[in-house]
Amino acid sequence: MKNKQTALDILFDEIKRGKVFMMLPDPMFTWLEMVYNKAKEIEKEQIKKAYQGNWSEILSDESEEYYNETYGKDNG
Repeated sequence: MKNKQTALDILFDEIKRGKVFMMLPDPMFTWLEMVYNKAKEIEKEQIKKAYQGNWSEILSDESEEYYNETYGKDNG
């Protein structure tokens, strides 16, 4: 199964592919990538919590598995 992209993934991919990327100085891109990685971790936790709903203790391992299968642990 091909991993889905989140809105955050699509945004960052577009920035990397766009003409604006070519105009960014290296420190600015490094900072942007750091912010993306932080946001990606927050997004991952939100997706896992949404998957768990009220069953958080029972589904904590399953939510990690769901995220990795759906969005890929290396996606981003």
